Amino acid sequence: FQEIRRQYPSQFLVLVDPEEKRHSINQIEVVGARDVQAYDSGDEMMEAYRNMKKQGLHVKFCTPHYKDHFVIEQIFTGRILGR
Repeated sequence: FQEIRRQYPSQFLVLVDPEEKRHSINQIEVVGARDVQAYDSGDEMMEAYRNMKKQGLHVKFCTPHYKDHFVIEQIFTGRILGR
């Protein structure tokens, strides 16, 4: 991921086929990707992300906030739907 950020230091990113390293049941670190698409705006990034998801691609998006590491916290909710 650090190499990706060196290439795209302040862009919004869509990572195609991300390489993931699980740290715990709730944490995944993205350490690389098969392909990286860079965008100058969050709106462009989200549009591209949605289009790629619709095509069935495995993608993650990343804002410029993440610089050295891209760790995703997964929060599982046990929602109970009422009547």
